[in-house]
Amino acid sequence: MLKINFFKKYYLLLVIPIIIYLGLFGFGFDGLYGQDSYEYLRYANVFKNYLNTGTSPGDYFWPLYFPILGGLLDFIFNNMPFTLSLISAASLGLSGLYCYKIIVKESEYSNKAFWYILLFLILSPSVFRLGMVAMSDMLSLNFTILSVFWSLHFSKTHKTKALYLACLFGISAVMTRYATFVVLLPFCVFLIYLFFKLKKSNYHIIGLLLLIIILLVPHISLRLENSTSFLSHSWLKDWSFINFYSRTFDTQDGIANYKFPNIFYAFSNSFHPRYLFLGFVFLILFFTKSIKNKYSSLLFVSYILYSLFIAGIPFQNTRFLLLSYPFILILLYPSYDFICNKLQNRITIAGLLIILVLICQISLSYIAFKPIYARNQLEQKIAKTIKPYQKNTLYSFDIDISLLGRQLEFDYKNLWIDTYKTIKPGSLVLFNEQKFSKQWKDKNPMLNWSFINENYTLEIIKTYNEGWVLYQIL
Repeated sequence: MLKINFFKKYYLLLVIPIIIYLGLFGFGFDGLYGQDSYEYLRYANVFKNYLNTGTSPGDYFWPLYFPILGGLLDFIFNNMPFTLSLISAASLGLSGLYCYKIIVKESEYSNKAFWYILLFLILSPSVFRLGMVAMSDMLSLNFTILSVFWSLHFSKTHKTKALYLACLFGISAVMTRYATFVVLLPFCVFLIYLFFKLKKSNYHIIGLLLLIIILLVPHISLRLENSTSFLSHSWLKDWSFINFYSRTFDTQDGIANYKFPNIFYAFSNSFHPRYLFLGFVFLILFFTKSIKNKYSSLLFVSYILYSLFIAGIPFQNTRFLLLSYPFILILLYPSYDFICNKLQNRITIAGLLIILVLICQISLSYIAFKPIYARNQLEQKIAKTIKPYQKNTLYSFDIDISLLGRQLEFDYKNLWIDTYKTIKPGSLVLFNEQKFSKQWKDKNPMLNWSFINENYTLEIIKTYNEGWVLYQIL
């Protein structure tokens, strides 16, 4: 096997993602991608302003920890997109570091864990790209892994410090993304069982409750009137076992057709190239060779529970598979170790395989990240070229969120929120018919677009990549 011969090489797992993000930032990538990142940006900015001026930041639908942390750290960097994306990159590094530590502590086969985590977590295509953008996913994953690490540490040492840290990071994970509650639920039940089995002092119950209350203060104080509104999310309300076997959904997010049923997609992070391209090989060895970790049952239950939860949601998104991915990765480590042991006397072959896999992972990560980079550059280009037209009325959908997030001043008219019966002449339309015609057929965006085309004359001002066109309504 290839070796890195300096002290504590595993800290490279923390450093590498940060270095990569700094390099991308140097090439003009600011980490803003998709509507969610702009909402995180908006609330991080208003929270920072709240700390400066005392002006209430207002309500916020999603969990608060990611934008709150961004608002706090931006006092250091004073560049909010950079700060939020750097949090993601650092979280990816810490996630890799503590996955490594879990394998070292809990597995009998840990001497090759560094390359395993580098190749299949840090450079996993879907994981890598989420580690480079201003999104809460990677921070929630980091808190989840830290909670699992300290949960396992408590089960091994019975030290109450580990229990408090497991609780601290577990609540922080939920307050970063609510869905982490599902993947951490088996560990929560396990900790409660172990706590009473060990007959720990009742004073610790009070201490843990106080810790939980303190951690919930931001949520309770800033979202006092709507603190449970997240439970009414359409994906939760529409959760169903029927969705396990469905691959076509018609929801408020439009019409979506997928290649495979939800139940197949929900477990795909164990074998799909976007997560683990050698997954099939590892799975076969895992089940045929009976090579398992000490805590296989607990990790396995968490993985299965979360995957079934995802399968019931009427939507497919590779982001959702992130939270359970480290669990299956840790479970499959002995399969990787088994292969390495078979090659231990063939140093040259083993080294060449590592290099080959490294090249494959870098290539796959590049392919996965390329559309994100392209979209980010497109948004920056559109924001720059449309700037002279500010103060006009702008009818748009999807990309209008990025323009608002980049603080361009228009009278925004969203083509999804409302249907319009009259249009103000002289207004602008920024639309992508090519992109929206199928997903939003017979929905507001296409209904509005058809109405504008049938009743008004459109003059093209500028065309952009990927089908976006800026028009003036005459």
